[in-house]
Amino acid sequence: MNFCGFRVWGLCALLLMTAGVPTNATLVVDDLSVALPAPLTTGFFDTTVPFGELTDSATSTLTHADRLFDAREVTLTQSSGSAATNNGLFFTINASQGFNISSNGAAGTIELTYSMADGSTIDFLTNDIKEITLNSFDLPFGEPLIIDIDIEDNTGATGSVSQSITSAVTSSLPINFPLGTLSSLDFSEVKILTITFNLPDAGDLNFGDITLIPEPGSIALAGLASGLLLASRRRFRA
Repeated sequence: MNFCGFRVWGLCALLLMTAGVPTNATLVVDDLSVALPAPLTTGFFDTTVPFGELTDSATSTLTHADRLFDAREVTLTQSSGSAATNNGLFFTINASQGFNISSNGAAGTIELTYSMADGSTIDFLTNDIKEITLNSFDLPFGEPLIIDIDIEDNTGATGSVSQSITSAVTSSLPINFPLGTLSSLDFSEVKILTITFNLPDAGDLNFGDITLIPEPGSIALAGLASGLLLASRRRFRA
């Protein structure tokens, strides 16, 4: 085999290795453009129960052509505070401002669960890093915001990663969650993705896009293959 033939053979092998590798920078899980349906409409969490733990949830249909999943369930839990006297969780969600939680002396959790309505699975295999954009967090009384990510695959196996935000956030800040540590999961068949924001007392929070980022190695390999192909074409034309 001459050098030219070897080069073509190597290029073909590299292209086979990168087949199916996405070259886009991000895959959208949620851009927060779909509003919350009842009972989680914009406003104070619950003005009928003055104290105690309150929980409500609502499911929205997402457009699968634009996002990885087609169903999002949002569950809000207020664990303290008095909603009847406006000491509770106030929340809004829209495309331009993201998901906004403003607390008046209350603690709580915001849980977002993503799945496919028909029970099918999503391939996360080439996407190693999950990213959530925090727009603001006020670090009330020095208490951190804890964000948990839980993943369940098609076999029922589960795994989780967590990040603790220990500083105030005043402008857009991407928070990365490497998923490579969850080696026991089958990332080619992810069934359920759950993201939980644990908000401290009197905490104010705003977050934006939730995305998956392809592995840096996959992007580099795909780029290398494209570059070699271009170089080979130029040499053959010469």
